[in-house]
Amino acid sequence: MDNPTFSHSVKGRIRNLSLPHNSFNSLIPILEAISNAVHSIQEKYGDDSSEKGKITIDIIRDNDENPTSFVITDNGVGLNQKNFDSFITADSTFKVKQGGKGIGRLTWLKVFKKTKIESTYQDNKNIKSRKFNFSVHNQTDDQNPIHDYSECIKDDMNGTGTIIRLEKYERPYQLKCPKKDSTICHYITGHFFYLLLQSDCPNIFVIGEERYSIKEDLRSNMQKQKPTSYSVILENDEDISCDITCLKVDKKILQETKHKILYLGDGRCVREQNISTKLGFDYGLEDAEGNKNLYLIALVNSKYLDGHVTSERNMFNIEAKTFKEINDESINQIKNIFQPAINNVIKENMTTLKNMLDSYPKFSYLIDNIYEYARNKLQLSDRTPDKIYSHLSTADFREKRKLKNKIDKVDTYDDEELQSVINSITEASKSNLAEYVVFRKIILDMLEKRLRKNPDTGKDYKENEIHKLICPTKSNNQEKPHYENHNLWVIDDRLPFYDFWASEQEMYKYSSSESGDRPDIIFFNRAMLLKDNSNNPHVIVEFKRPNRDDNTNDKDGNEDAIEQCYRYIDKLREHKIEDNTGRIIREIKAADPFIVYIICDIDKNLIRTLKRKGIYKPMPGNKNDSYYGYNDAYNTAIHVISYDRLLNDAKKRNDIFFDKINIK
Repeated sequence: MDNPTFSHSVKGRIRNLSLPHNSFNSLIPILEAISNAVHSIQEKYGDDSSEKGKITIDIIRDNDENPTSFVITDNGVGLNQKNFDSFITADSTFKVKQGGKGIGRLTWLKVFKKTKIESTYQDNKNIKSRKFNFSVHNQTDDQNPIHDYSECIKDDMNGTGTIIRLEKYERPYQLKCPKKDSTICHYITGHFFYLLLQSDCPNIFVIGEERYSIKEDLRSNMQKQKPTSYSVILENDEDISCDITCLKVDKKILQETKHKILYLGDGRCVREQNISTKLGFDYGLEDAEGNKNLYLIALVNSKYLDGHVTSERNMFNIEAKTFKEINDESINQIKNIFQPAINNVIKENMTTLKNMLDSYPKFSYLIDNIYEYARNKLQLSDRTPDKIYSHLSTADFREKRKLKNKIDKVDTYDDEELQSVINSITEASKSNLAEYVVFRKIILDMLEKRLRKNPDTGKDYKENEIHKLICPTKSNNQEKPHYENHNLWVIDDRLPFYDFWASEQEMYKYSSSESGDRPDIIFFNRAMLLKDNSNNPHVIVEFKRPNRDDNTNDKDGNEDAIEQCYRYIDKLREHKIEDNTGRIIREIKAADPFIVYIICDIDKNLIRTLKRKGIYKPMPGNKNDSYYGYNDAYNTAIHVISYDRLLNDAKKRNDIFFDKINIK
């Protein structure tokens, strides 16, 4: 009894061919036809293929200028009998040594409605021709896509070759086909980069609205590095041998201006990786004229990759972690090849990193050596302050999370481990303190600028500008409770510790007084049970405009600053101070002490007024810039301080910190 015959469905085979609708896959049939043409030419001409071989790709467009068909013509050996036998054999192994998968022509059936083939070949002493259509579209025969076959002996002896007409895209692929000739050329160049560098590569021309020479365009617009061999040791100890060839290619013949690795299977690009961020080059490399027009294209060859190409040639059958190992080592090789350029990126990152640490020293505990950190921790692409700050913030968060986890387990540590945790806490705390010290330096620099004339207007800054720098106006510390919202330390480091302060707010908003007067800043502490309030004074601060030549009167000429503060005290005596919720902070008794700071520039008129009021004791280190006195009737100490003295005293109190972190 005869064995049953195993049949196959061509339409089923085409349906199962994995070829998603995208731009690259819309061109795969053209790339397969080019590959077949190259093999045919190399079979005919051998080492002379580069000189004598010729492939043309004609782009046929519809009335809307959309590509609909392609004609690929070569002068190769043609579909002689052995080549034709391979062509009509599904999944042929005829070209397996050349990396052939035996299914390239099946992509013609999937992507185009019809393919017409005409091939001239030599059969003994005769030149013969084969013609046939190749299609499954609207065909009833599910096993044979070849139709209208004919062959004959040709009278002329013009030579051998093949013409492939890929006609009428299937609609989903036509929608994805690139419209521009140049883009189609870029895809062809990218796919055949390695082939185009070989000595036996034939000439390849694309003819559309213009004529393009693929091989010559590439070779005249690139610089080639010497190939490098290297090994990749996989996690399973398998040793993979690879070769890498680096090209610097002019951007005008590239589809994308990105630095890339092209992973090759049998000499053809299967997968590409953008490595711009890995190298830190988001721009081109310099050409001979100094223009940044060159982009790195690295070609990676390996027998391992050749053996793992899918039949559709659009991916590798490799586990993700294995490919990552290959990719990581390939990037390391490229970094070694381009080390001088990468060193420049590292130096730029070092400069940005150093500037970042100067501005944000809270991150300094993360870094022992700036060069090593820039080289090994930062991504080479982390070149902007924003990216480096983001990196440092993430690293800071992770380090403090680890530190918190260690602190949670502190009871289990021996002495050495405990000391390590203490050291980590100390370093992190120092860094946070350093950032606050830098902030103080910035505030003092800003204050110093406000004591000069405004460069935009040429006039002196108003006292309100000084006021707002030291403390928010028209608010109190319960409305803006955060420590960072004021800089009261500029006046006196004790002021931030008062329970309640109000800045340029009407008295009736925080006291039982009905007065609408608004002291610049006023401070109160809660009454201390069983304690004498004499060491717990209330504080008033008044600012006057810098460089004002008459601080003896207010703007209406009625009252000087000292009298103004006495008036505030009079209106607060015997009244209750309340917080924003109405809760009583304390009651101002008749004998409660006050301290008044009047901050202004001191001139002769003011000095005369101070003498008359008995407020003329020079403060230590006085250079006619600060005086104090005491009014027994008001139980009030008065401090009159010039802006220069205020600034210099604040600097002196902080100098030790500025010196410590070298921001003098």
